[in-house]
Amino acid sequence: MTHSGREVIFVIDDRVPHVDVGVGDPRAALLGRSLALLRPEAHIVWCAVSDENAEKYSPPLEAIGIEVLAGNVEETLMRRAGEAGVVIVSRPSNFAMFRSIIDCYQPQAVRIYDAESLFYRRSMLEAMVTQQYQTEKRAGAEIAAEAEAVFWADGVLAIAEDVVEFAKTIHPEVVTGLCSYAVSAPIEVPSFEERRDLVFFGGFRAGTGGPNEDAAIIAAEEIAPLIGRPLVIAGAAPTQRVIDLESSTVSVVGRVDDSVANLAGFRVNLCPLRFGSGLKLRLVDAAAAGTPSVMTTCAAENLGLDDDLTEILVADSVSEQAEKAIALLNDASLWQSASDSVRLLAEERFSNRVFESSLEKFLRALGI
Repeated sequence: MTHSGREVIFVIDDRVPHVDVGVGDPRAALLGRSLALLRPEAHIVWCAVSDENAEKYSPPLEAIGIEVLAGNVEETLMRRAGEAGVVIVSRPSNFAMFRSIIDCYQPQAVRIYDAESLFYRRSMLEAMVTQQYQTEKRAGAEIAAEAEAVFWADGVLAIAEDVVEFAKTIHPEVVTGLCSYAVSAPIEVPSFEERRDLVFFGGFRAGTGGPNEDAAIIAAEEIAPLIGRPLVIAGAAPTQRVIDLESSTVSVVGRVDDSVANLAGFRVNLCPLRFGSGLKLRLVDAAAAGTPSVMTTCAAENLGLDDDLTEILVADSVSEQAEKAIALLNDASLWQSASDSVRLLAEERFSNRVFESSLEKFLRALGI
């Protein structure tokens, strides 16, 4: 259980965090950094299932003392049998792949399931939108896997309150920690007059048919025309369907280096998400930028909006979303109120201080 006299923490995730593409990776990187900060005496091993872009994204983790092993997770767990004091597994697919190996070769470890989303909920919403039986069937398999992971774990790291509720329903005695996300907010942001028009921000790594592709199409083809303002679509790995949205009034720019700085250039962020789950990290980035996001109920879940912000920002019909965006684009006083409120939300709920405090409390509860 030691590495040169230090406790060893294995973190198993899909890949070395691609911090600039979204899909939960910024939070994964945050978890790694926070573990290194809070437990400097531990030896942290990042076990990535895929070695995709590992050479590009490993150095920031290695610079803070995290050992990165990309690919061959099963071999690592077997070769270093009995070494782990803690094993953290993110995502139900990884739990399903490695549970038996962990139980066999690292039975002494404190077991943590990192629930960065409730995947079954996204699939259920997608099935309602697409009316596809296979998606509904997938949701059934996912809820079974997620429930099994929670029941297996000594502790569950939850990205949002709905995950905590799910975990406690499945396993009332399990230790839970609400560790959502954190963003470093700028001290000052551009004013109403310094900003321009509309943005849709979101990564497209989920590919064709993914929730962000679906939402970008709605933003470009249905909402923006009702508003009559130019729209910029930003986010890594745009699909061909998204690229084809390019027109005289729609610009597709792809990946941006600094999401908060980019979002701070716009008056309104559109997020007409019809299916998804968990916390939408890009909406936290927008809040830190002081950019109000007009969003669906699906997008708003777990963000912590109060009644006033919900009234200003949340609608499910295309026409209502357009109306709310127009009001924010044209009313400087309304925009300023919303901008100040979302910035305060980011500070109070999604700061590094809040994330690290929650993680520290969780680790202590598990005796780590």
